[in-house]
Amino acid sequence: MRVIIMRHGEAMFEGPERVLTSRGREEIKMTTLKLLSSSNITRIFCSPKKRAVQTAQVVSSLLRGKVPEIEILPELAPMGNASYVYDYVNAVAHDSDTILLISHIPQVLSLADVFTAVDCDVPRFVTGGALILQQLDSSASYPRFVAESFFTPSSELILPQTKRSAVATAPVATPAPAPVPTPATNWSHGLPSSLMGTASSFIGADHSTFAGANA
Repeated sequence: MRVIIMRHGEAMFEGPERVLTSRGREEIKMTTLKLLSSSNITRIFCSPKKRAVQTAQVVSSLLRGKVPEIEILPELAPMGNASYVYDYVNAVAHDSDTILLISHIPQVLSLADVFTAVDCDVPRFVTGGALILQQLDSSASYPRFVAESFFTPSSELILPQTKRSAVATAPVATPAPAPVPTPATNWSHGLPSSLMGTASSFIGADHSTFAGANA
């Protein structure tokens, strides 16, 4: 199974709701086209927030009917329970599925942390950013996933096979997660080190760090 964790596109306030801007729609189109070059998305789950639903609709339109419907998962909201999402996905998905989860800051970072079971090195989630995770052990009661690549509207970051293998074979530390190498020199087309870090270190950051308050 693959899991893709995507942040919604750029959004603005329209009345009480945040909705995608025209730029936000273009961001999602660009990222989705990159995803479709290597992934066959089979199910889409999204937050109930309007900007997330609109993001899911843009992705769905590019799939041309290949996904039956967009499924709303309340725990994908910004402050939802990432552990519940992990349990639910593993309960309903098949090994052959590629699941797209559309959410927000800080939930996308919590999801990366929970699905990998380690303090995962990830680039900061810009709007339209998508982290691709590959399941390692489908027979396990609590399957682990490893980061495979990270797409943004303007870049593709591929995690080298050597690091993937190291993460895959590393034991899950209890109670503290095992450290992983700094990502700045490990992504093949890396972002500046100021845009990199671990999921847990970003979760507590002020939202102004993430393209304004555009969670």
